Amino acid sequence: MNPTGVQGHILRTSREPGIVCHEVLYDSGTTLDTHVHESNFIVGSLDGHYRERACGSEFECHPRSIVFHPAREEHAVYIGDTIVRCFVIELDAAEMQQRYDAKVPASLLHVDCSPLATVLTNLYGEFRTADACSSLAI
Repeated sequence: MNPTGVQGHILRTSREPGIVCHEVLYDSGTTLDTHVHESNFIVGSLDGHYRERACGSEFECHPRSIVFHPAREEHAVYIGDTIVRCFVIELDAAEMQQRYDAKVPASLLHVDCSPLATVLTNLYGEFRTADACSSLAI
């Protein structure tokens, strides 16, 4: 695990006030045993498939799946037989409230191919091809 608490191979990272973005690669066959993160975070699956266990349930994640975990929520991840690439956004709840008057959800959220996936895909585009306006967009 690296200093941010995100496991896997971090390909790139950017930071904005209250928001840290990562592109992360997970090797096929990887198991991330039950663990927690200190930050709230959103994961958008870009490539590959994986299974996740959290809050007493287990679910499959495919490209365009979105998962939100509140800080310190226990979860485990099982990567299948293909490499998985994800866009991970860590959110500092206090900073988000102070700067943006925004609150993060209080519980697990998992959605597949929703309009939220389109928003996250656009954020990922800003993250990948950053320009002078990317900070504002993110």
